[in-house]
Amino acid sequence: MTIQGRLMSVLFCTVKKLWGDYMKKKIISLLLALFAAASLLILCSCSAKLKTSEQAKNYARMKYGDCELMSTENVSDTKVIYTMKDSQYGFSYKVTSSISDMNIDGSSFGKIESSYDDYDSVFISYILTDAEDKFDFIKNNYDAELVNTGYITDSVMIVTIGDKSISDASEIARRVASVFRHYDKKGVFSIGYIRAEDKNGRDLGRCSIKSGKWQTTDQEKDEMIINLAKNKKGSSQFIRKENAVLSDTGLTPDDVMKFYYDTDVNCPASANDPIVLYYFSADGKEYYIADFMYAATGSYYTNFDHVFNK
Repeated sequence: MTIQGRLMSVLFCTVKKLWGDYMKKKIISLLLALFAAASLLILCSCSAKLKTSEQAKNYARMKYGDCELMSTENVSDTKVIYTMKDSQYGFSYKVTSSISDMNIDGSSFGKIESSYDDYDSVFISYILTDAEDKFDFIKNNYDAELVNTGYITDSVMIVTIGDKSISDASEIARRVASVFRHYDKKGVFSIGYIRAEDKNGRDLGRCSIKSGKWQTTDQEKDEMIINLAKNKKGSSQFIRKENAVLSDTGLTPDDVMKFYYDTDVNCPASANDPIVLYYFSADGKEYYIADFMYAATGSYYTNFDHVFNK
């Protein structure tokens, strides 16, 4: 069977299974999306080629700015590694282009090319080495432990502060963030943070590398839930927070999403366990978002649909 034939077969089976769960209008939208994806898959499978050196340089320049191609390593027929030198900082990093099989629902649709790089970890290592004296000063003067995560988004570095107060944690995290901000001329850490925790691993808060703004874990949660409300309805305005218990929502512990790892998300295990309700107003109506996650949706529980769709 041809690639096109196998794709059509998979698409037909998918639509058949979904027919009973979606209205006709939704099926049409889904079909359009699936056929668009199928066209893309056919195109990729027919033209999967390793990146040339010029294409790899364009990839690197688009993501990280001007660079120089230093070397090419042809690992195999399906993998090539290009070493680039960052023009601004002078360190080298690798861009890898590889070809792999494309499999969907047990069927093979040929090959697809993918590219990735190690710029993140190399850039962080460069900063840690070049600013070693600054980091040593922070560690020694504040008796803090600095742990590099290797990521440029979310928690770039974790600062452990021992028995110090949250105000001390704020100052230390700000100092570390300022070092990273000094080097970040390209906005690489635009959504990166320096996170602080105590000696027991309890999260105390985070400092934005880009802005230098410090937030406690409570402030971080407040901002996140307010943003959730804005996503639900752009006109949503925060009104207040109220302490409550799980039973106030009409739910039971079985309705609460369980986590089998450490998390800051509230997980009430009984009807009388405490929760926090964030109240918002929109279009003359009031609704809330709770600080626990609803197992049925995998997202924070809210009575939004009940208020606006009843």
